Amino acid sequence: DIPTEATAHKKTIAYLEQLIEGNNLKSYWWTSDMYVFAFTIMTLAKNNKNCDSLITKLIEHQHEAGYWVNPLNGSPNAFYTALGLKSLLSYKPQKHIETAKNAADWLLANQTTDGSWLTDRTLRIPATDVINPETVAQWRQSSFGVNALSDDHNRVFTTSTVVNALVQYSKTFKL
Repeated sequence: DIPTEATAHKKTIAYLEQLIEGNNLKSYWWTSDMYVFAFTIMTLAKNNKNCDSLITKLIEHQHEAGYWVNPLNGSPNAFYTALGLKSLLSYKPQKHIETAKNAADWLLANQTTDGSWLTDRTLRIPATDVINPETVAQWRQSSFGVNALSDDHNRVFTTSTVVNALVQYSKTFKL
């Protein structure tokens, strides 16, 4: 028996809320939990769920200059900043105008001359037997293989995520 969309949807929201309560919003593939936080906030916000505590945690990790860092190396990261901006815009954006503006301003100030945004290694590919990527003793910097930190080839993924966030910012605040 195939569940109805509404039933599956409710189960999904309940599952996410359970992960939040257990403080289990951890990223497997990414170097930062920002990815998991962002998509959880965006999902819950679309379903009119309270995201205040998640947004507070998100904002606590934003640098005063407007960006979020890649915890792998502590450097400002356009991809994670775009995800942070998208999260802020998805839930009570009027409440977070200044925080969102700081993120958008930082992104705009850091676009390269070719139109892209710089990135670093944010995607991690654990070996198939790794349940918790935090247990990997050493990550290789490579676009191939396992236990590797992969780059964003030609910065396409980062740049498209940033542009999407900036367009959403512009539409949200009618710029």
